[in-house]
Amino acid sequence: MADVASAKKLLEDFEAAFASGDTAKLRSLFTLDATAVNTGKGEWHGAEIDGLLAGFMQQSKKIKFNIEKVDSTPDFELVIKGDFTLDDGSDKYPYIFHCKKQGDGSYLIVKDEFQF
Repeated sequence: MADVASAKKLLEDFEAAFASGDTAKLRSLFTLDATAVNTGKGEWHGAEIDGLLAGFMQQSKKIKFNIEKVDSTPDFELVIKGDFTLDDGSDKYPYIFHCKKQGDGSYLIVKDEFQF
């Protein structure tokens, strides 16, 4: 069964880190070897994600996630699907976070799929 409470916490932590403007804090929610995919527009791996996040944070000051579905798969203990908005805008952008459970019980993002 999917851990909805952990999904909500991860997204709340993401929103708070994004609002703080602290790229390192936001990056700490991803594994070191994570992948980010902007569908049809590009992929970023590992440390390349730092620049992607910094760019998003320069462009926008607030991100808000909606959860459509929380699930698990054989490869990922937590899969969160939904949409996000930026700066209280009305445009919604789809995302899927594929996460792995860490030794301390928290989850980190291994793959971030989004369409922006």
